[in-house]
Amino acid sequence: MALLHQFKIAGGQVTYKSRIRGSDCYTANSENSRIVLSEFGTVVMPEPCKNFFQRFLSRFELPKASDNDNVSFVTNKGDYFLSTETNFMHKVDRETLETKEKVNWSKFIAVNGATAHPHTDPDGTTYNMGNSFSAKGK
Repeated sequence: MALLHQFKIAGGQVTYKSRIRGSDCYTANSENSRIVLSEFGTVVMPEPCKNFFQRFLSRFELPKASDNDNVSFVTNKGDYFLSTETNFMHKVDRETLETKEKVNWSKFIAVNGATAHPHTDPDGTTYNMGNSFSAKGK
């Protein structure tokens, strides 16, 4: 879950707007009344209703990537995105602060994850770091 703030200064007046932006991760955690997706600072605990062997085997399941983009915002070609330390970002409307769409950057760039703190040059070029890994380690 992210809380967006917007301040506008015009004609000697300041206006303020805020909006809570949920995520698929937030919805899943709320529906289960517990953390079901690990994120920075939160770790999924084994399902208490599973038996011993099911809990043990669940330790070897690949974790799902969170879309809880509550770290930073990114500008790209005039669009605004919310980001976190995964390859998911959400495009937001600059005026209403409403979520427009969920974007999986790995469909456009060969990365498995990216940092949530990109840097943008005055000319609009955005730089970020990501990681890419495969079964062969190349």
